[in-house]
Parts: sequence; structure tokens; C-alpha cells
Amino acid sequence: MLELSARDASAVPEVLGESNPASDKALKSMSSTYSTPGIKVLLVEDIIHDAELIIMELERSGVGFHCRRVDNRDEYLQELAGFTPDVILADYTLPAFSALDALALLREHGLDIPLILVTGSNSEEVAVRCMRAGAEDYILKSSLKRLPAAVQNTITKRLAERERKATEQALRRSEEQYRLITENTRDLVSLLDLNFAFFYASPSFQIVLATSRAR
Repeated sequence: MLELSARDASAVPEVLGESNPASDKALKSMSSTYSTPGIKVLLVEDIIHDAELIIMELERSGVGFHCRRVDNRDEYLQELAGFTPDVILADYTLPAFSALDALALLREHGLDIPLILVTGSNSEEVAVRCMRAGAEDYILKSSLKRLPAAVQNTITKRLAERERKATEQALRRSEEQYRLITENTRDLVSLLDLNFAFFYASPSFQIVLATSRAR
């Protein structure tokens, strides 16, 4: 698959709002010119000119990225499985696909990938509908300067949420292991507060105390 930087992409001839075969093929996969692997971006967009503007705005900000563009359901599912993007940028409406469809497929497949709506529709109803469906943010194509910060903030937020969930799961596992140990050991396990008052004693205390009395 042809790799193309945003700067190279801008040199590909196209007609606004129309699909040019050469440009379309080139823009299916593109990378920033930065050496770091960066962010994996899946762009759901059918208008080549708009795709170029989005890519150039990301590169202008200094964000290292690798981007693949799709414009239909089958390609979208293929890239979700093979490309495993960090973030999805989706136009609201494509000829045979939409941002709502993209969000629904993420839920259907249980994928924790943030999606940012990037659209030319200046409709509050559209924004509310997509945010309720799970979109992380809403960017107008006429205000793309906010896009790089939105991408980075969204990824940072999602990573923090994943780390929090992982920490909570690890804590629950630790508590469960501790409970299993204390409830099944024959040794006495107890916890005291700062005043040396007992606030926990393992079930084995009955056996231990009974043995002590017997002696």
C-alpha cells in the first residue's frame, strides 16, 4: 500500500468534492514525515480534498501520525481489525456510511477506540446525536486548528481511563486473593487500628482460640 506524507498528498491533483483515482489511491494510506511511529489515525472520509486538509492540519501541528482512510463499511471493519487505530476521525455522513454507523460498529465489536466527529455540518442536533452515541468530540471542518489538540486530549483521556480500569481490576484481584488466603488459612490473621482495637479477624480465629482454651 502506497505511503504518502501530508506534504506529498497536497501535490496530488484533485477536484473539490470529487474523487480522483490517483489521489484516492494515494490517500488510502499516509504517514507524517516525522520519524516517530506516532498516533494511528483511521480517517472515515470520502472527499479527498477534506482528507488532505485534515492530514495537513495534523502534520502542521507537529503530531507524529500514521493515517489510513476509508469510505465504506467493509474497509472500516477491515482497518479496525488490521490497523488497530488509536483514534478515529469520522465525517458525519458519507454516501453509504456515517459516523453513527461507525460508532455502532465499535459498540457491536466491543472496541474501546475513541471517535471524533469531523464534519462540515454546523448543526447542534448532529453534534448532540453523535455525542450521545459515544463520540468523544465534535470538530467543524471550518475550524480544523482545534483538531490536533482534540486528538491528543482524547487519546490522553482514554489512556488514563484504561489505566484507571486496570488499576481497579488489579486491586479487586488483590483483594480477592487476600480474602481467599485469610478465609482458608489455619493461621490467625487480624487487623488492628491505631488504638490496637481489632477491626478484622480471619475465620480461623475460632479454631485458634478453641485450641488455646483446650490447652
